[in-house]
Amino acid sequence: MSDLPDFTNYSQVDLVQQTIAFLTNRPMYGEATNAMLVASIEGSGDYHVINVYGKGMIYTGNIYLVTDHSIGYDEIIFKIDGNSIEHKKWMYMRDYNFTRPDDYVMWLSVYDDVNYVYSLNIKSGLTFEEHVEVIYREIQDYSFTAIGNLIYALLTT
Repeated sequence: MSDLPDFTNYSQVDLVQQTIAFLTNRPMYGEATNAMLVASIEGSGDYHVINVYGKGMIYTGNIYLVTDHSIGYDEIIFKIDGNSIEHKKWMYMRDYNFTRPDDYVMWLSVYDDVNYVYSLNIKSGLTFEEHVEVIYREIQDYSFTAIGNLIYALLTT
């Protein structure tokens, strides 16, 4: 058996490369956490639907509304570390077909002006250093409920 070639290539293992691959492929995040917030929208203004502090990564997220009116002119603002990453009107996302998962930071999953059902999702794999927030900007002066849900993990130190 000693005359056979080394098919497994054990003799050329590079421990530094293994360490780098481990760090880039499996970051040292803690366990998944679910941040859920129910925001009562009470007229025009900005309302925080999601607020997460720390250094971590987003696994998934969504926002859905419980309302009895059209919300087309209202806006969703997605910020990472204080920078506005996405800032869109609901009807803009509908009109320009922001409905394909993972093509955008946020995409529509439901936009129904007949039954007043609205929902959007948040892309996975986004990292943050300090803070993630989703802000609902009510333009039309209505009152209703916005529910935000974000599944994320923070880096373990």
